[in-house]
Amino acid sequence: ILDDDGKEVPTGQVGELFSRGPALFTKYWNLPDVTRQAFHGEYFSAGDMARKDEDGYYYLVDRKKNMIITGGENVYPSEVEDVIGSHPAVKDVAVIGGGNAAFETAAQLLSYAKSVTFLIRSDKFRADEVTVQKVLSHPNMKVIKNAIPKEIKGGKFVSSLIYEQMGQENEIPVTGIFVEIGLIPTTNFIKNLISLNKYGQIPVDPKTQRTKVDGVWAAGDSTDGLYHQNNIAAGDAIKALEDIYLYLRAR
Repeated sequence: ILDDDGKEVPTGQVGELFSRGPALFTKYWNLPDVTRQAFHGEYFSAGDMARKDEDGYYYLVDRKKNMIITGGENVYPSEVEDVIGSHPAVKDVAVIGGGNAAFETAAQLLSYAKSVTFLIRSDKFRADEVTVQKVLSHPNMKVIKNAIPKEIKGGKFVSSLIYEQMGQENEIPVTGIFVEIGLIPTTNFIKNLISLNKYGQIPVDPKTQRTKVDGVWAAGDSTDGLYHQNNIAAGDAIKALEDIYLYLRAR
């Protein structure tokens, strides 16, 4: 573990981690400057910052490129997150869901909340396997399967969540609840004009936002698009307006 001058740092101090091995490559192709920065003799750095304790164990701290220099000190985002997470004002929260949206929300909350409890109504997750494994590997992540939310308690602020599991009601203390279980499109008003899919969404051409009915366009959460967010809905609307303009000009 070396400092910026290439000298070995004392035990317990953070520095750049270098390593060597029989399978190590010798240089970056046609990138001499990158090679020079990554190698220290026969030792190679992947850009990780680490420290070694008195027993000889190594601990990764963060990526070198993530380091922030402020007030003459090297500060790493992971250290800031640890401090925030240990503050008494940072509370326990719950996420209700089982798909990618729920896991993405949980991943974001794990950076700030003391703990995240994940409640899912079934015993199987619907999110991508890679995302599931990454989120569940976090030490502050808890999972409760076959959980049916029954009641949210609290006054001005949330204090706890009651859920039912295997016929028994349980209560967990939380100060925030994030529900990520999809949406129900409010498209009943148009179901007699346009054929909806089984989820009640309006099928559209993703290139133009046109429906199967001539002269009708749809955008936003009411459509069968893969992703539904405010910025995506706005983009869909712009596509629809562009196509409507060309449609009207052609007539």
